[in-house]
Amino acid sequence: MGAEEKREILLKVENLNKNFGRKSILNSLNFEVNKGEIFGIIGTSGSGKTILLKTLINFHRPNSGKITFNETNQKNLGFRKFFGFSTQESCFYPELTTLENLHHFGKLYGIKGKLRKERIKELLNLLELEECTNMPASQLSGGMQKRLDIACSMIHKPKLLLLDEPTVELDPLLRHSVMRLIEDINKKEGITIIIASHLLGGIETLCNSIVILHKGEILESGSLDKLREAYSGDEELLLRTDGDQKKVLQFLDKRKKMLGITRIADHGNKCLTIYAKDSEKVAHYLLPVLRHLKEKIIELKLSKPSLTEIFTSVISKKKRGADKK
Repeated sequence: MGAEEKREILLKVENLNKNFGRKSILNSLNFEVNKGEIFGIIGTSGSGKTILLKTLINFHRPNSGKITFNETNQKNLGFRKFFGFSTQESCFYPELTTLENLHHFGKLYGIKGKLRKERIKELLNLLELEECTNMPASQLSGGMQKRLDIACSMIHKPKLLLLDEPTVELDPLLRHSVMRLIEDINKKEGITIIIASHLLGGIETLCNSIVILHKGEILESGSLDKLREAYSGDEELLLRTDGDQKKVLQFLDKRKKMLGITRIADHGNKCLTIYAKDSEKVAHYLLPVLRHLKEKIIELKLSKPSLTEIFTSVISKKKRGADKK
């Protein structure tokens, strides 16, 4: 979503609190989800992610606060129809086939015969389930079961799709496949998506915005770039050439301040790691110099702090603050 685009708030959460008895689960949560984006709620197990999702759809009533979807208050009787919810535990019926499950959930939402068949055909194609149409859900692979579960949650064309730990217990290849699927749903169906997950590896490539939830509180929120700037360390530029790097080091030493370089690690074997606030800026200045020095680049790799590093930094800061009290 470009910065120049006008953002339309689809979901607004204001001062949300949820208790079970005397135990506080969610504490004064405030955030907004923009139309068309993929929004991430990240946190460790027990941070309150699933309770938050269930509270958003009014499965759990909040003790206080306000949830508004496209200016429709949560107390409105038709509020739930806007949402699709794929839970961590599958909601389909294992003894029914893929097709039977989709027809069943379509009927629950009151979708009539012809429209239901058309919608099922769309979903089978989008989620690549055509070959599994007549297979009992219990015989599907873990990845296909997750696809079926998401399909069932989308049968009524929701405006906002909630996915609770969509890649948990999947191997890396299946996890990548499901992440690609989520991106397709967002782009091809135009559905706004909220992902709650403690597996951070794939989230950072998908989400426009994230909130970091810890023990029922939002510690930080915003775009990944914003959080990188606020919480993470330097970016890294790995440079490996086939020549003498003394002149390269001399060039960088004279321009450390200008380029925002904090340190340079010489690993030997003609390999350097350059730490800077903006690795792209360093690379931009460095490449013409390497050409001038006739240095052949064997490897040039830019890396920014990962979401895992940012998450660890945020949690560590919270703990340090608590220890001082």
